[in-house]
Amino acid sequence: SISRESDELVISGTVTIHHSVLMSFDTVEKLLVKFNFLDSSGRVLGIADITPLYTSYGQVDGPLNFKTATAFVPGTSSFAFSYFGKLFGRLAELSDGWEIFYFPFE
Repeated sequence: SISRESDELVISGTVTIHHSVLMSFDTVEKLLVKFNFLDSSGRVLGIADITPLYTSYGQVDGPLNFKTATAFVPGTSSFAFSYFGKLFGRLAELSDGWEIFYFPFE
């Protein structure tokens, strides 16, 4: 959810890695989730880090919750999410892992 309180935005929610991915890659090496402030032309005006807490090289066994308060960026007309990270299977030494990412900008 997103709520505005004065000059701040409170952003909260859940990051869920699809169960079909977790069947093979259930260990998180790194995960970064970003909230992007966009102007009316789709240009990025600012970025807030909304990465949920997790244990590096820890197994993901359910949703990852986050809640962040950040300054509202003037001129913002829309938002977009982006993420990148790397997952491993239970036996990390048997694979190079799998990099995941979503970056909706050119």
